[in-house]
Amino acid sequence: MSENQGQTLEEHVHIDFVNIRDNQLNHIIRGMQQTGFHKWGFVIYRCTYSDDAAWLRYVHYMRNTIMESLELHDLQLLLSKYLYIPVIEDRERLDGASKTVVRNTFAEKADRERKRDQGGPGTATIFAKMLPRFNYCLYVDRACLGTLLAREQWEREEQQGQHEHDMPPDVVCAIIDTDCEPEGEGKDGYEPVEGCTRYFPGWMYCCLDLLTPLYNRLHHQELIDGWQTYERPPGIANALGGQRMPL
Repeated sequence: MSENQGQTLEEHVHIDFVNIRDNQLNHIIRGMQQTGFHKWGFVIYRCTYSDDAAWLRYVHYMRNTIMESLELHDLQLLLSKYLYIPVIEDRERLDGASKTVVRNTFAEKADRERKRDQGGPGTATIFAKMLPRFNYCLYVDRACLGTLLAREQWEREEQQGQHEHDMPPDVVCAIIDTDCEPEGEGKDGYEPVEGCTRYFPGWMYCCLDLLTPLYNRLHHQELIDGWQTYERPPGIANALGGQRMPL
């Protein structure tokens, strides 16, 4: 364990502008220390119900990659205590639901929960409203679930001696920005993505392996800001080998 890693937020060294660069996940810690909201993580919306077993494996894969990222940055003892990644399941309302439906549903839920949980020091500040957990959610449809199946197939083939020099395909989700205008944002004239021709349709695809550093960056960057954060669909942010999703 790092000498500066306390086992609780109260025991951990206070993160400020001087030491925030000491660890690549320090924005997560600072966000919780500064606002009093001692939870972090994205809400997951399940929008496909065709394969329950694959869904359970998908969620398990996601949780494992998050924990591996915490271990990589020597913060597993601290940040695992405050990790909150609820899965929202509702076959009747969410099976095949559009990203617009999920965006509106989540925006109402996040605003309601933020107001309900306010009360600790700092929770009424602008910083609390900007926390990623209140502004972004994850959307998993059949295409996203299919990326897990493709990864599993690749791994079976690798065990048979194939893919000696290939990179495995990434397991992917969509991340939705609730602050985006309904018609999208940025320059117009791009290839239509679900009817949107603006540069930013209000969401993007992300590799599950990178969710933790993405959550950290969203404390100080918008989703659309910078090559490290944004890739226009059907591209996948930071995917290896130029992997793309079907339109």
